[in-house]
Amino acid sequence: MDLLGNRDSIPSTISGSKQLSVEVVVLVIASSTSSLLSSLFRLFD
Repeated sequence: MDLLGNRDSIPSTISGSKQLSVEVVVLVIASSTSSLLSSLFRLFD
């Protein structure tokens, strides 16, 4: 029973880390996009 419980907890940990990495990627993309937009607006001004 312990082995089965460990096997069940391992995929949940992996999916949790995947979720965390996805959030980090989204934050990086958002920050880079905002800086790109601000530089574009400076060009138009």
